[in-house]
Amino acid sequence: KERDCSPKQMQTHPMNSSSLRWLLFLGLSTALRAIREHGSSQALLAKVEDGNIEQPVVYLINTRVWLYSLAQSGVPAQCGMYVCLKDIPESEWQRLANDHLDIVWLMGIWQVGQLGIQENKDNIDLWKGDVPDVTKDDAIGSPYSISDYTINSDIGSLEDLVQVRATMKRFGMRLMVDFVPNHSAKDAKWLQTHPEIYLRRPEGDKSTNEWWEHINGMELAHGRSPFDDLWKDTLQLNYWSPKTITLMTDLLVEVAQHVDAIRCDMAMLILNDVWQRSWGGQMQGLGLSRPSEEFWGRAIGEVKRRLPETIFVAEAYDYGITETPEKQLLVQLGFDYVYDKDVLDNLERGLDDTRGYIQWRGGDYLHHTAHFVENHDEPRVAMALGGGQQGFAAAVAATTLPGMRLFNDGQFDGLKNRLPVQLRRAAPETRDLQLHEQYTKYLSILA
Repeated sequence: KERDCSPKQMQTHPMNSSSLRWLLFLGLSTALRAIREHGSSQALLAKVEDGNIEQPVVYLINTRVWLYSLAQSGVPAQCGMYVCLKDIPESEWQRLANDHLDIVWLMGIWQVGQLGIQENKDNIDLWKGDVPDVTKDDAIGSPYSISDYTINSDIGSLEDLVQVRATMKRFGMRLMVDFVPNHSAKDAKWLQTHPEIYLRRPEGDKSTNEWWEHINGMELAHGRSPFDDLWKDTLQLNYWSPKTITLMTDLLVEVAQHVDAIRCDMAMLILNDVWQRSWGGQMQGLGLSRPSEEFWGRAIGEVKRRLPETIFVAEAYDYGITETPEKQLLVQLGFDYVYDKDVLDNLERGLDDTRGYIQWRGGDYLHHTAHFVENHDEPRVAMALGGGQQGFAAAVAATTLPGMRLFNDGQFDGLKNRLPVQLRRAAPETRDLQLHEQYTKYLSILA
């Protein structure tokens, strides 16, 4: 996953016409199988029962990028370079509703760290391969380097978000936002108000100095995974500290009061077994003991006790560390859906792998998974698979499976250019309006 300044390498997998036909057949045959198993075509359709959507269609929008593009298109910008949240034209919400979306994921609405933005500006040349004419003004900071769970002051206020949510509801759509449990920005407000929640380096620690940074007189850890992921624009929270668990639970409850769904970033990182693999030596050095319960069971339980209709989505990957596979464990702890990137990975490897994976997993597992062929962390599917039609066929194959259906802004238009999360714009390109019509017609069938 990209969190720091290093750009990803993009691989392409061109798809020939026979492969394209096979993928479309795969999607349709999966749909027909689900009909036979459930006895009704309604098993395939997104629907609302007791306030819950059975197979929600989710659309990911990088919020500040969207608001910047609206300003560039001539919409009055009352928030500097951005159109304010409250000033998004109703025609934009109608445009989204016309694509039969159930949930809009507004990524990047929270306040981000100024230190991270400055580091992005200092390293701006790293993104010239993605945006050849990029300038320092284009650096806006990663939405996953959060300094406070307040609305980013560049785009509005909490009152504006309340208005946006009400407008979305009027158009038949719900609001999803991010929660980043593992780490914060390096200048987050909690460094001043709750410094005890951060992971400090124990005396005599022998781990690599690359993991640590001196800030405010403390030697603090950067956010990282048990493997090679290291996010130097962030600081690691300490999940074997009871004070961290209490604060982050309270923050999650607060966020849930203003939204309909919450996507939890890299949710498996704070599972006790995974945490122990990442930081066990440091916990021993600090004299801290493993918690008696998992954070997610407690925190999600507290939210659903108050707001039972809140939908929880985990970005998660199986590391093979926990006894119960990480994604299954997260579902047991209360998540409604977990990422299933395996579908995308199998589509990229080959058609036989995809068919075998779907048959192996089965409907019970897939029902609690979110399927996609691109998002902000992955290459554009039109680039990865060799064209917009190939991407559409893969999307049909992935999103006729049981579970959540996730699409990325620009995917319907066949966009190919990568948009780093730290920038306010991608390189310009022509949108494929005919392809968008195909997606709209497809989603109308599912609606």
